[in-house]
Amino acid sequence: MKKVKLSALIIEEREEDYLLLKNCMSALTEWQVETQWAKTYEEGVEHFKSLNIDVCFLDTHLGNETGSDFLNELSRLKEHIPIILVGTKNQVDELIEDDGVDDFVNRNTISPAVISKSIKFATETYKQQELLRVEKEKYVNLFSNSHEAIFTADKNFKVIRYNESFKNLMQLENIQSFDFRKMIISDDIEMLFKSISKKTGKNIQRAKIKNGVGKILEVYISISTILYSKDEANFQGVIHDITELEIAEAENIRTEKLELMSRMARILGHEVRNPLSNIMLATEEMKLEFGESEDAKMLLNLVHRNTKRISTLIDNFLKNTRNSKIAKQDIFIENALKNAINNCKDRITLKKIDFINEGLAQESKIYGDKEQLTIAFTNIIINAIEALDQTENPKIIIALNSTSTEVEVGISDNGIGMSPEVQENLFTPFYSSKQGGLGLGMANTKNIFDVHKAKVSVDSTSNAGTRFKIVFKLNQ
Repeated sequence: MKKVKLSALIIEEREEDYLLLKNCMSALTEWQVETQWAKTYEEGVEHFKSLNIDVCFLDTHLGNETGSDFLNELSRLKEHIPIILVGTKNQVDELIEDDGVDDFVNRNTISPAVISKSIKFATETYKQQELLRVEKEKYVNLFSNSHEAIFTADKNFKVIRYNESFKNLMQLENIQSFDFRKMIISDDIEMLFKSISKKTGKNIQRAKIKNGVGKILEVYISISTILYSKDEANFQGVIHDITELEIAEAENIRTEKLELMSRMARILGHEVRNPLSNIMLATEEMKLEFGESEDAKMLLNLVHRNTKRISTLIDNFLKNTRNSKIAKQDIFIENALKNAINNCKDRITLKKIDFINEGLAQESKIYGDKEQLTIAFTNIIINAIEALDQTENPKIIIALNSTSTEVEVGISDNGIGMSPEVQENLFTPFYSSKQGGLGLGMANTKNIFDVHKAKVSVDSTSNAGTRFKIVFKLNQ
């Protein structure tokens, strides 16, 4: 019968014990054993790094180090191999529970038969442990590397474990032992936890959550129970963030609505302009015929002025519902901001607003339309001015910051702020919180920024103020 080759590393500080093990292995009938001897902890580590080893016999004590120290080092190096401890019964009992030990032999009962049996048992145990380790690593990787935010919690809903996606999503300073119920701000929170209070309960529900930096997220949460023991139920949860999807969907609806309104406005404008033109021509003719009568002249002028006003309103209506066409060129964005400030200068002075400019002295070049951006910035500044009517010490801050990849414009005020409803519908065409407002100014503003591929965000708190942030990506 042909012997199977086997490479064995013996880590043993005493030479007589090494020779005893070597001689026993030489007498084995199943294997042709090639032995390597390491007298110290350091030599053992180096052998593992440089040699292909099939099995290792490890002394429980290695000078100042122990077999446990060596096992810890192997774990750190992510080395896996069948390990057989060698020592007295008392020495072995101290280390046999250590992770990585597959079998042990009593130094006082070593023989070829004992060594043969131990090698067979250790290699078989190692194979089983290796299969379990691979499966464990696979599931740990699924947990750790998942794009979904995953966490586990105890029966009091305190977070125990979590993956990197959960950490990035929640942005909490102290995640460990955090009660994950506190992050959910949906009104139907009780419904979410109703079924999982049972041992086999599980639930999937849409909800709003608030992360550690105050950002509101739209998510789906899947929560189920895990029975770790007979009486205690722990929970596991998966959070699927759909915030960006919701934003994109809302933007598509807004764009479709704006396009529909634009088509309706063009049709309406055409249908109304024709009779208006006829009225204006008729009033001009009537002025010539009845011009000598002061009463007739006054009434005809009244008709003419109001007809012209209706025509101007239609022009503005069409302008605000039409997709903005831009003449792109290299511009300095601070020039558009300065033009917008000049457009509002009289109002700012009249209302004695403390107006602060930050960064407008720098030259921040983008590819865009200065006139269109002036209109957009003017609309935002006018909104800020109107929000300051009831504010003591009114203030507006315009800040410009540039990097190599983007230009950010911030426009903030300390006015009355906006309600959640107003924020949600701020850029919706024909929605206005102002009495008599058409709801087209901010819709047109958003349209201009969209054409420039700029990202707009609004942060507003009632009675505290509002901040618009507009980010232009460079090289677009």
